[in-house]
Amino acid sequence: MKILTQPFLLAFSLFLLGVSSHAQTPPPLSFYPYRAGNVWQYRDAFNNEIFWTRYNDRDSLGNDGVIFIRGRRVPDNTTFREKIDTAANVFFWYGSGPPPTDTLYNLNATVGQSWQGFRPEIRITLAGIQSGIVFGVPTTVKLFRFTLAQPPPREPLVFREDYLASGFGLVQSWYEPGLLLYLAGAIIDTVRWGIVVGVEDGSFKAAEFTLYQNYPNPFNPTTTINFDVPQKERIHLTVFDVLGREVAVLVDGEKERGSHSVLFNVQGIASGVYFYRLKSGAATLTKKMIVQK
Repeated sequence: MKILTQPFLLAFSLFLLGVSSHAQTPPPLSFYPYRAGNVWQYRDAFNNEIFWTRYNDRDSLGNDGVIFIRGRRVPDNTTFREKIDTAANVFFWYGSGPPPTDTLYNLNATVGQSWQGFRPEIRITLAGIQSGIVFGVPTTVKLFRFTLAQPPPREPLVFREDYLASGFGLVQSWYEPGLLLYLAGAIIDTVRWGIVVGVEDGSFKAAEFTLYQNYPNPFNPTTTINFDVPQKERIHLTVFDVLGREVAVLVDGEKERGSHSVLFNVQGIASGVYFYRLKSGAATLTKKMIVQK
């Protein structure tokens, strides 16, 4: 296990392994702040350069109480999605496909509890709950340890350790063979912590005009369509059938710069292939969706 001390790790101080001295462990979701507008910036501990900045650009609550998150990491412009179910399990995936069935973090786990990771040979364990100080604030930190099974008699290999702090989320992550990231600054629920470079505020700012694949797809009776607008402008989002006949107008008006989400209900529309088109000025983007009743 790798724990950084100052001057490398300015985000939080050393803490002792073992059960937290807090009388009660904070609520599970406090270890994973998910609101739209939150920003986390991580640096490489060995050269102190920014490794990536994470933006949460959207959060939504499903009818069943499941939380959905969409975000982006820069500089690689990687779009990701997350889901937090009602048992406080966190699922992470790239792209617009269905959520994975393998839990990344179980925020409700007890110390020593483990579960299968993103491959059958990977186990994730809540290895400890500890007291710590993040940006000068006393808090509780959970250590999630990732191990890889090896042929007997070799012991499982520890290849990753993530530290999640109540009120802050991920504050440190170590990857074998030597990548060590620490949280240098964050904007969480409009409060700025540490030093965040190149971010004026916590709101997501779309870099380009983008239309995403609807989710779920195929679907019945509802699906969500997400799109990004790089500046305030008039937007026209419509749905039409394979013969080019318009079946629904979802957006027709001005939208602010940023990320937007529209729910489409297909009640009264037959099964089949449809298309949805996003227009702004001279720009037009089109994607296919499938209604399956």
